[in-house]
Amino acid sequence: MRAVGSDSARSVDVRVIAATNVDLSRAVQEGRFRADLFFRLNVVNLRVAPLRERLDDLPLLAQAMLQRHAPGLGITIAQDALEAMEAYAWPGNVRELENAIQHALALTTTHEISLASLPGAIATSRQPARMPQGSSPMVPIVVADADMSLTEAKRRAAADFERAYLLRLLEQSKGSIASAARQAGIDRTNFRRLLHRHGIDSSRFK
Repeated sequence: MRAVGSDSARSVDVRVIAATNVDLSRAVQEGRFRADLFFRLNVVNLRVAPLRERLDDLPLLAQAMLQRHAPGLGITIAQDALEAMEAYAWPGNVRELENAIQHALALTTTHEISLASLPGAIATSRQPARMPQGSSPMVPIVVADADMSLTEAKRRAAADFERAYLLRLLEQSKGSIASAARQAGIDRTNFRRLLHRHGIDSSRFK
């Protein structure tokens, strides 16, 4: 390796670990990422599933975050709060879970995180959302094939729930991405990314 501005080279022994939420192979095809860099990085490719696809991990992750942010206090999570967390779609992935744990720790006055101490969007996910008068409910239904694994069934249910949730937000906000993103508790860039993932055109609701 030769450092910038140096005339001498020296040997190095390093291992590069890179992470991204972008489909790099597609980005290479579209000219948005250098092919030579992609092939240098793409030696071992590991896909880490988003939290909504591995909800079985949620209790352990939440407990680990409690130990990180409130070590030695023995704080637990109430059953109804845990059920609400498992029913939520987690569009912000593990980072949103950690924010939710910190939010709950700031509000709880006991050694147990209650449903009321969770962020509003998560706390209300345990109960069916109130539907506007005259509208029909949008309930995601997963028809499981005999050979479908539990993980795949959960993944489909989470995807269906997420899409229905986005559609309901856009309907209530009359297509306003800013308003819908604010209600969802995420920024507009991530909200638009979710709409693109589900093929939803916000202009249909204006």
